Amino acid sequence: MILILVVVVALSFDFTNGFHDTANAMATSIATHALPPKTAVTLSAVLNLVGAFLSVQVALTVTNSVVRIQQADGAPSPDLVRDGGEGLLVIVLTGLVGAIVWNLLTWRLGLPSSSSHALFGGLIGATVPGWAGARCTGPGTAGSRTGCWARWRSRRSRRRW
Repeated sequence: MILILVVVVALSFDFTNGFHDTANAMATSIATHALPPKTAVTLSAVLNLVGAFLSVQVALTVTNSVVRIQQADGAPSPDLVRDGGEGLLVIVLTGLVGAIVWNLLTWRLGLPSSSSHALFGGLIGATVPGWAGARCTGPGTAGSRTGCWARWRSRRSRRRW
């Protein structure tokens, strides 16, 4: 279930990334009439797609050096896959949600901002409790990193709407 939620939220982030970064990248070209709007948006879409396939070095640096959610060989950290990978998915999910909220906030306020930086900030923010050694203890959590989230989810699923 959480995997499906992560995929849906990731696609939502891609959508906000598209309209947010296109506006930032093409505003000058459109405002100066260097490119017609349709051509500028098409060019931005093509280059965003090409850029996604050219390099993953920034993503590797973030996951290996900044948030340290994988080992040097690229395998996920063992403590994040102990619970079937749910801990890793929660980190990705919260990072994506944080980035979407930031994208929408800056878009609504008309502030230029980078969606990539928003995503990195969301991922870093999602891992800060783990750096601080935060644990949630209580019935059924066993002090796990994602115990608080799991306990909240189980309480929420028992509610009747």
